[in-house]
Amino acid sequence: MLAELAIINGAIATIKTTIAHGHDLSKAAGSIAKFVTAEEDIRERANAKKNSMFSKLLGKDNGDFEEFIHLEEISQKREELREILQLYGRPGMYNDWVKYQSEARKKRKEAKEEQKKALEKLVRNIMIAILVIVIVSGLLVVAWFAYFLKGQQ
Repeated sequence: MLAELAIINGAIATIKTTIAHGHDLSKAAGSIAKFVTAEEDIRERANAKKNSMFSKLLGKDNGDFEEFIHLEEISQKREELREILQLYGRPGMYNDWVKYQSEARKKRKEAKEEQKKALEKLVRNIMIAILVIVIVSGLLVVAWFAYFLKGQQ
């Protein structure tokens, strides 16, 4: 979580520096992308932590307050980014960015679901292959055992 916070802080600093030097926001597009990616990683990790089996079995973790503080810091940085986009971007840029971010989030979610389905299919195919190998090996052992018994008579 600290690494993502460092990325977010660095991205905001880069965006502010870019604006301070009189450049267009398009020069800071990479930093904005890093900001969004790090923010989503933190939120995803927080949700995974809340939904994990261990936290449900063992109760709440002592790091809840720290997590809250980090999420609050991200909210403040997000507000800074919104102000920067509204002040220094073209009219409607922030709204367009929110729409784009929503669409990108949906695409990433769909890609993760497809990846999960592909992994499940791979696991299923591996299990089928192992089952076939076990059955064929079992048949070979039975055939060898029958040949062995026939040879002793």
